[in-house]
Amino acid sequence: YEWIIIAYILCSSVHSICHEYVRAHGKFGLCAIQGILNTLIMIGCNVLFLLVFKLGVTGYVLSTVVADFITTIFLVVVDKLYRSFDFRSVRSSTIKSMLKYSLPMIPSTICWWVTNVSDRFMISIFLNESVTGLYAAANKIPSLMMVLAGIFINSWKNSAVMENESKDGAEFFSNVFDAFSGVLVIVSSGIIAFTKVITFIMLDKSYHEGWMFIPMLTFSMIFFNYDSFFGSIYVAKKKSNLSFYTSVAGAVTNVLLNLWLIRTPLGAMGAAIATVASYFIVFVLRLITARKIMPFDINFAKLIGNFAILGVQMASIMSAHTLWIPVQAVCLVAVMVINGSKLLKFASRLIRK
Repeated sequence: YEWIIIAYILCSSVHSICHEYVRAHGKFGLCAIQGILNTLIMIGCNVLFLLVFKLGVTGYVLSTVVADFITTIFLVVVDKLYRSFDFRSVRSSTIKSMLKYSLPMIPSTICWWVTNVSDRFMISIFLNESVTGLYAAANKIPSLMMVLAGIFINSWKNSAVMENESKDGAEFFSNVFDAFSGVLVIVSSGIIAFTKVITFIMLDKSYHEGWMFIPMLTFSMIFFNYDSFFGSIYVAKKKSNLSFYTSVAGAVTNVLLNLWLIRTPLGAMGAAIATVASYFIVFVLRLITARKIMPFDINFAKLIGNFAILGVQMASIMSAHTLWIPVQAVCLVAVMVINGSKLLKFASRLIRK
C-alpha cells in the first residue's frame, strides 16, 4: 500500500493547507461548500470503487485521495489561490517562526493520541478482549460530545485569534467559555441521566453491560473539551510550547494511572477514572497558564457546583440506588436552571448581532 499511502498524505496535506488558507481569510461559505463537495465525491467514489470495481481497502483509501485532490483543484480555481503562490515570497525568518510554533504540536498530538488509546490497550493486556470491547463500545457515546464540540472549537480558534488583541478580548473569552461550559454540562447531565436508555438504543445487546462506563467517560469529555478551549488561547498567543508541556503531563498521568488502577478490583473502571484524572490535570495546568497570558474571568463557584451535581448523578446511577431515577431528574433540572439563564442571554445576544 506504499503508493496509495503517499498519495493519501500528499493530497490530504495540500487540501488541508488550501482549506485553512481560505478559512483564515474568513470565506466560511466557500469552506462549507468544499466540505459538502468533498463528502459527495467521497461517497460517489466509494460506491464506484467498492461496489463496482471491488477494490476493497485500496478503493476505500483511493476514494479519499480522489475527493481531496478534486476539492483542492476546486479551491485553487474558485478562490484563485494560484495568485497567492510565489516561491519568491519565501522568507527564512517566516519559516523559522512557523517551525518554532508548529514543531511542539507534533509531540503534543502524539501525547493526546497516547491518552486516548492507552486505556483500551492496557485493558486488553491486563484484562481481556471482551472487556475491551465493552469499554470501546461505551466510549462511542461520550465521543459524540468530542465530535460536536470539535466543530465549535474549529470555528472558535478563528475568533480567538481575531479577538486576541482587542481591548475587551478577556471579557469575550470569559463569556464564550461560560456559554460553552454550560452547554457541555447540560449535555453531559442529559447523557448521564439517560445512560441506560441511550445504551439500549445505540448499542447492540451484547454491549449493554458497557453502560457502567458511560457516566465516567462522559465526565471526562467535559475536561477534554475544556482543554481544547484553553488550547485555542495558546494558538492565539502562539504559545505552542505550553500545549506540549500540558499534553505530556496528561499522557504521563494517564499511562501511570492505567498501569495502577486497571490491575486493582476497579478493572476497566480504573481506566475511565484514569482518563478523567489525566484530562483534569491538563485542565488545571491549562487554566493556570492560559489565565496568565489572557487574564479572563471564570465563575469557579458555578463550575464547582456543576461538577458536584454531575458527581451526584454518577454516584446514584452507578450505585443502582433505589431513588436513582428521581435523583437524575432533580440533578438534570438543577443543571439546566444554573446554566440555562446565562445561555439564553448569550444566545439572544448572538441572534441580535
